[in-house]
Amino acid sequence: DLDQALKWYQRSASQGFAIAQYRLAAFYERGVGVSFDLERARNWYARAAANGNIKAMHNLGVLATMSKQRQPDYKRAAEWFNKAAMHGLRDSQFNLAILLGSGLGVSRDLILASKWFALAANDGDDDAKRRLAKTKAELTTAQLTIAKKAVAGWQRRGAPAIANDAHAAGALWQRRTNVRSSSTKR
Repeated sequence: DLDQALKWYQRSASQGFAIAQYRLAAFYERGVGVSFDLERARNWYARAAANGNIKAMHNLGVLATMSKQRQPDYKRAAEWFNKAAMHGLRDSQFNLAILLGSGLGVSRDLILASKWFALAANDGDDDAKRRLAKTKAELTTAQLTIAKKAVAGWQRRGAPAIANDAHAAGALWQRRTNVRSSSTKR
């Protein structure tokens, strides 16, 4: 029931629940249960991203690259893809590597592109494996060594469970609600 889902997502999103903000944004982005509205989608994705939702960060990057009304903003896309990539989101790692490898929105950096392709490839992305091989072919031995060290030293940034895991978020939200209601009883 899309009407009910929309109602509850709107209520939860307005209370600051990042996963609901992300899902509400997706409704607007796709025109599911609501009128298609990319500006509202961006607004809700931005709120979710500010609350730590990694997929919202990625989707803001995607939206920055595509629009019928405006030119692609590759610099902004790279910023959002970088944020999500640092949390280990494979698609953002791949997209960031594409931008770095082609110099779209950022300075062209084949070493960093190689790093991000390698991380995405290590996470099972076959396209990243192919792009990594092509990128490596353009690097010197010294540059390859730098890229390998960057991959070996990389550590995923932590992300708040309440903003990214529906089960964990539900449990945390329920505890918050129970604490509030028990503190008001006398």
